[in-house]
Amino acid sequence: QNKEAIYNFCRGFHLVMSESTYNKSNTMSMLTIKDLSKLLEGEPANIEQIIDLTEFEESNSIVKDDDLLRIERLFYEVLEEFNDNKEFIEKLMIFWTNQKTLTNNKLKVVVLRHKDGESNLPTSATCFFRLKLYNYPGDDKTFKKTLKDKLITSVMGASREIYNGGGPLKNKTKKNKKKNINNSSHKKSMRRRKMIKNN
Repeated sequence: QNKEAIYNFCRGFHLVMSESTYNKSNTMSMLTIKDLSKLLEGEPANIEQIIDLTEFEESNSIVKDDDLLRIERLFYEVLEEFNDNKEFIEKLMIFWTNQKTLTNNKLKVVVLRHKDGESNLPTSATCFFRLKLYNYPGDDKTFKKTLKDKLITSVMGASREIYNGGGPLKNKTKKNKKKNINNSSHKKSMRRRKMIKNN
């Protein structure tokens, strides 16, 4: 089954990169991993494309009608402030979709209820291309500042863990397990010494 899948992939790849095309231009011999990645995944996204593909889900949001339109407008204004920040745009896409580039899928946004005393950081459901925001209190200026600050915290802090499939978090778990095992061994050794001493 795997052999068949690999065969079909190779056959499809050769159809796209036809022999007549890359032999004439000598493209294949100069093709790098980065070039191949670009061919398969597409070009990096820009803010304009992200906005065009984004839709706010009223049915799943806590706010409706004009309030939702207001948050949508302010969200786009915040995004436009990152127009020239390629690093943030890439990490936003990873945080939102677990992909560095755009597909034809719609990018979805839902607005949840802001709860006092909680972080209310934006979260995402990458499988559904869904970003979850909160209806932060305050006027437009206050809302934008709060949203921008919290979006930066979420996107820049979590994108690597998501894209690596939780790599750094797994390593941390292993370290903690190792630490616990070492602590347990140390305690057993101390108990043995105490028993020998008492005897």
